[in-house]
Amino acid sequence: MGKMYRTFLVGFLQTMVIVWLAGRTLGQDSFYFNPHPKGQTVINGHSVILRCNVSNTNHIVFCWTLDSHPVLNGTRRFQVGSNLYITRVDRRKDSGEFKCIATNVTSGISLASQGAQLDIQWISDVAEVQLHNPPREKDLVPGRELVLRCKADGSSNISYEWFHNGNKISRSNRVSIRHRRLHIHKLTLEDNGIYSCRGVNEAGVLESTNNFALRLKSKQVPCILKLPQDVTVRKDDTAVFDCVYENAVSVQWYYHNKEAILHNSSRFIVYPNGSLVVSRVRASDEGIYRCVGISASKDVPQQAYVAHLKVAFLRDITEDSFEPPVKSGEKTVVPQNGVFEIACKHPVGHPKPRIWWEGPDGKVISDAGHVRVDGTRLIIHAVALSDSGFYTCTAENIAGQKRYSVDLYVSGKLIKCALLGSSLSVHCYNLV
Repeated sequence: MGKMYRTFLVGFLQTMVIVWLAGRTLGQDSFYFNPHPKGQTVINGHSVILRCNVSNTNHIVFCWTLDSHPVLNGTRRFQVGSNLYITRVDRRKDSGEFKCIATNVTSGISLASQGAQLDIQWISDVAEVQLHNPPREKDLVPGRELVLRCKADGSSNISYEWFHNGNKISRSNRVSIRHRRLHIHKLTLEDNGIYSCRGVNEAGVLESTNNFALRLKSKQVPCILKLPQDVTVRKDDTAVFDCVYENAVSVQWYYHNKEAILHNSSRFIVYPNGSLVVSRVRASDEGIYRCVGISASKDVPQQAYVAHLKVAFLRDITEDSFEPPVKSGEKTVVPQNGVFEIACKHPVGHPKPRIWWEGPDGKVISDAGHVRVDGTRLIIHAVALSDSGFYTCTAENIAGQKRYSVDLYVSGKLIKCALLGSSLSVHCYNLV
């Protein structure tokens, strides 16, 4: 009896230990998300952080998915700890459902967080004014209705403004504005001119570049034959506006909304054919220029059409123009056989500059090969020691050219990289 009791007691104690150990292991392996990633509203091109963590981080590794596809680390979108950083949101590449995946490497238990979506606010790069009704311009005559449409795409809640020869249009008995459409009833000759629009939302302001010229005709009324066109020139260059009327006894030019006629001077010349020439253009010359056709009869309304003068410019390429950012005067260290990727963002400029990369030999890098470009990104796969050198991002428009070189050093030794501060700059150094 005593032997049986001892055997039972030993078995019971062993069972209790197993249960206790199992409970302890289960307690270590159990976890829940705190916090779950949350959806956010962000402007296209701005940065955002999707945060994720769990209640018990022992033996936990994290990864992210977008619409069930793994999110791989890159220069624009990468994981730091359990959080996902997006330095420049792209409305096409970042649309969908992000999920944080937490996995316990000891038990193999894996949990997926609640989904989070980015509400990306954006507005298109180009806007234009389109004729909506009547369908053909030749059907426009005095007394008829005109309907114009502002084609400015973007996220929801775009508000629209309309302009006639640069002056904002207000609603009246003849004029109504319905969302993106401008309605003008019973057209008159005074309605002739250039119609432009503006779209505004949280992402920015967009001015139309392709505008509509209303050209109603009538006897004795000056009729525009050659419209003045928008001009972009470099500082100190010459700007030329052509403007030709039929049935006009003279042509006058005005700057902005000023009522003073532009007379010939050392920098402004109005030629007999109606052309305006602005020499040695300054920044203060930017704006709207109005070409007015004058009739021989005072009873005939003047006709006016406008064009814009813009001065080209190009800002510098700086350390912050790169993803990831670089440090002036410091080498960017990468390990041999690794992958090097860096993006060069467009510097601010007008017109929008084009960008290319040049290698250490000074030659333009193509979109194919061991060292290649993809858009404005420089990519080197299986980095070799011979890839060390200066890689130069170049931006150019009619205002000039800007350059910035990244000093790449390929190390054959193991290197360690550490995240420094909130700027997310990476410092790499050799392990000796």
